[in-house]
Amino acid sequence: LARGPVGATTRLRAASGPSHTHRALRVWAQVMYVILFQIFTYFIFALIGLGLFGGKLKNCTVPIAAYPAGKLECSGLHSLDNGVLVQAVWSNPGGDYGWHFDTFSASMGALFRVTTFKYVSIIYTCMDITDFDLSLETDHSSYFAAFFIVYLVIGGLFCMNLFVGFIVDGFNANKGSSESEIFY
Repeated sequence: LARGPVGATTRLRAASGPSHTHRALRVWAQVMYVILFQIFTYFIFALIGLGLFGGKLKNCTVPIAAYPAGKLECSGLHSLDNGVLVQAVWSNPGGDYGWHFDTFSASMGALFRVTTFKYVSIIYTCMDITDFDLSLETDHSSYFAAFFIVYLVIGGLFCMNLFVGFIVDGFNANKGSSESEIFY
């Protein structure tokens, strides 16, 4: 057993020493703190988004129910410019598979989309929100954009700076170590 892979691993582990293990665990602990902070940020902003925008993003799929009309006027058939009849439907942006803030999981998905910098259409649509069961009005409230700006600053830029900082700190902690010491 001493000559096999278990013995080789044990000898290599004893040669690397406890100080290198402590450094690696310290760096990974710091990275885990950043990941937990990011998850906490997603959770808090998803709840805030659920309260601000939940149920208010629905709109008529055809332009027959413009503001101040709403859900009641969005019914029946509508003729498009090319002569095709379509059913008017009161739904979220993008249909059933689009983004919205009606549920907690959908809020998390919309915030993930904002984090990946696909946020322009989300911000513009949220700025058009009027109230429950009313159609959207262009630039109704620009204050809703502040929610996304604060989220991008805290959730995107701040967390990314923390993550990069801890990774650079980990490289600096291992500076001067041999390649085998860093690997093991």
